[in-house]
Amino acid sequence: MDTILALSSLCPRLEAQTALVKDEAAGQSRPLIVLAGADSKVEKAAYYRVSSEEAWQRIWLSHLGKTEEDRFREQMPIVQIDFKKCMVIAIFKGAASNSRGLDIISIDEQDDTVSLRFDDMSYQTAGGLDGGRVPVTPYAFVVIPNSAKLVLIEENIQSLKEKPPVWKERAMLKAE
Repeated sequence: MDTILALSSLCPRLEAQTALVKDEAAGQSRPLIVLAGADSKVEKAAYYRVSSEEAWQRIWLSHLGKTEEDRFREQMPIVQIDFKKCMVIAIFKGAASNSRGLDIISIDEQDDTVSLRFDDMSYQTAGGLDGGRVPVTPYAFVVIPNSAKLVLIEENIQSLKEKPPVWKERAMLKAE
């Protein structure tokens, strides 16, 4: 049986004056849902703003390493999103090592931009000729309410955990 995750129930109570869910305790916005992991079939870094079912199906199948024909022959997870109310920001880090996926650090809404910051959930290994590195392909699908604003994506590239974050712009995504 196919696994179906319907996200439309997460979006119906959105209010016109705010595009993002506010986390009052933290004083910042947060996504409606994040699907993240380290096993995408997308091997090159890429960033997408997905606001239609057609685009979502294309990106989802690419992430799974499947084709349109595979949808009818194989059992695979199905994720349904209400694109009248929500959009997806898809982040593919590409081929990497020692990561459990991508962590969404913050989403902040300004007058003309929605800024999304993420970090790699990395870990260290040791041993072997390659240092014990585990090859992975980290990703995150971030579901937020629709917005006509630009979406700025930034990654924390700091090298030492004890130091403050260093944010590097990875993409600026326009509305379709």
